[in-house]
Formats: sequence, structure tokens, C-alpha cells
Amino acid sequence: KAAEAKRLESIKFLRDLLDQGDTTGPRKAEMMLRLADLYFEQGRSIYLREMAAYDVEYEKCFNTDGCNYENMEPDNAKSSNWQEKSIRLYNLILRNYPRYQRADEATFYLGMALQDLGRTLEAVKRFTALVKTYPDSSFVPDAFVNIGEYYFDTNNAYKALLAYKKATNFRESPKYSFALYKLAWCYYNVGEYGKGIEKMK
Repeated sequence: KAAEAKRLESIKFLRDLLDQGDTTGPRKAEMMLRLADLYFEQGRSIYLREMAAYDVEYEKCFNTDGCNYENMEPDNAKSSNWQEKSIRLYNLILRNYPRYQRADEATFYLGMALQDLGRTLEAVKRFTALVKTYPDSSFVPDAFVNIGEYYFDTNNAYKALLAYKKATNFRESPKYSFALYKLAWCYYNVGEYGKGIEKMK
């Protein structure tokens, strides 16, 4: 609660500064990015609460005779609203400040916000744009993993394999071991069992 109160306070402070219209150029882009990130964090925070409440209701329904738990859906309206705000702001930054030094970060989190809303095809397009436009970005390994996840989940093992393989080029990345694990599964799925076993080892 304290963290959320601080986050909402920061959101109001940045909104007020931006509304004054005194800030321009890179400094304005920096403020917009910070605000978009706060929207994103708030959306994630609310989403966790929404899903916790849904789990309680689902468990209750599951253990109640005659309750149709199979048709239950979580209510993610509030978290989605915050993510929509972040998406609008990330897009605005990339459109108005294409040379902004942290445009790669804006691109990555735009993809993450789209992914959170289930707009996975749009998200993978953003991650693909990131790895092509900003090949030296620190977000590239994570972007390749997210691209791999999209193709893995849509049963395109070959494209998933290519993405995970590129992700494993970044041995210092926190996602390295996960990318290696998923790469092994891709080799298994395309019938390259020897390579799959090698990567698992």
C-alpha cells in the first residue's frame, strides 16, 4: 500500500509538470518515459490483486455444487486501463522523440504492455523492431526470448528456435538459462533430438 501510494503521488507530480508545458526536448521525453513506466508498474500491481481475487472466487466456485467455474473470467478492467495509458504514452514518445537515447527502453516496455493485454502479435512486432533498430540495447536478450515465446506458443518451432538461439548469444543475460532450456525443447520439437539433449545437458 505504501509503495502504491508513493507511485500514485509520483504519477500526479509528473502529470502536473507535463501539464504546465514548460519542459521540452529530451527532458520532456525522460519525464514521459518515467510516467509511462509508472503506469506500467501500476497496471502490473493491480493485475496481481485482480488475479488473487479471481483465484479466491474460482476456488470458492469450484468447491460449490452447481457453480459453473468453467465459464468464469477474471475482471482485469482496472489493470488494463493503466496498461492502455502506458501504451499511449510509449507510442507518443517513439513518435515525437525517435532519437531519444532511451527509445529502446520505450520500445521494449511498449511490447511488454501490449503483451500484458493479450495483444501478442503487436507485441512481437515491437520486440522485433527493437532487435533490428537497437542491436546493442540491453533489452535485446529479453526481446529475443519474448519473440521465441510467441512463436513457441503458436507452434512455430522453427522461428522460436531461431529467436531462442539468438537469445543464447548473451551469456551474461539473466534469461540465458531459460533461453537455453527453451532452445532444447525447440530442437526436440523439430526432431533434432541429439541437439536437444546437448542443450539440456
